[in-house]
Order: sequence, then structure tokens, then C-alpha cells
Amino acid sequence: QKMIIKSKPIGQKNRTKQKRELMSSDAYRAKVLQPVINEIVRLIDYGQPCIASGVTTGKFSAGHFISVGANRAIALNLHNIHIQAYHSNGPQGGQPIEYLEGLKEIYGEDYAAFVMQFRGYTRKHKISKKEMEEAYPKARRVRNWLKKRKRKWSANDRIKLRNIVNKYLGLYNTRFETS
Repeated sequence: QKMIIKSKPIGQKNRTKQKRELMSSDAYRAKVLQPVINEIVRLIDYGQPCIASGVTTGKFSAGHFISVGANRAIALNLHNIHIQAYHSNGPQGGQPIEYLEGLKEIYGEDYAAFVMQFRGYTRKHKISKKEMEEAYPKARRVRNWLKKRKRKWSANDRIKLRNIVNKYLGLYNTRFETS
């Protein structure tokens, strides 16, 4: 009886590290950090209907209220990202009007207005690659913590989790005060 040990081939870790060192800041955001952030959003919003269409079945993605293409500065802010049905987020172009209505319906007018203010959002400085590299292991820890506690969170808890994670990652100090 043979014992099979699965591990990354020797040098794989170094190749990954080298590849990441060569990445531009935007490529690092898109390929390394954003997928983990998106997974965090899907875990926070686990079991919730699509923010824009209200559907509860099918493939879900993490939908940005303000698209990444429109504003890179807000791309990693959890308040700008909510669970969205794949068909609503992709082919439907994100359904921004329905998305906003969903924010109002689920979280209230004040929260929707809070998210709307990100439209003109700019950071005093661009999120540096170094900042993203520092946030990455933290994002992985958050993702793993949420995976172990996979459940439906209340609307209030979802806002609080977004506040906590944003602060913990250290990329945004935007928080929405819940009652």
C-alpha cells in the first residue's frame, strides 16, 4: 500500500511569488486580492437573494455597485460589493437601478445613500501594491474564518461584518453606523 502525499511541486511557491512580484498593481488587485475579497462577500451574503434581481437560485457572483471599470479606487471596498446572480451581474450589465433598489429594500434608505456616495469616491492616494500585499494574508484569514462559520447573517450583521473587514484589511476607513 503506497502513501500518496499531495503537495505543490518544489519551486511552485517561489514561481508564484516571482510572478506576483512582476505583476502591476492593477494585475495584483484583479488576479490575487479581488478574488478573495469577492469570496468574502459571497460568504457574508451567503443564503441571500441577488441584490438586484432578488433571485435565490443559480450561480452567484460578487457584484460591484460601482463597477471596477468605472472606479478602481472603490473596487475592494466591501460596502460596494454585494451578492448578485451571475446573470444579473454579467449579461445585464450589473442592473444598477435594480441594485440600488435592492440596497434600499434590504438595508434601508440611509445605507443605499451611503453606498451611492462612493460614485465620486477617490482616495487621496491609489491603493499601492504594497498595501494590497499586506491586506492579502488578512483577507485569506477572514475568508477562512467565514468558511468555518458559513451561515445566513442578518442584514445588520452583514453591514457590521463589512465595516469590520474593511477596517481589518486597512484599505478603507469607510464605515456605516448601524443602530
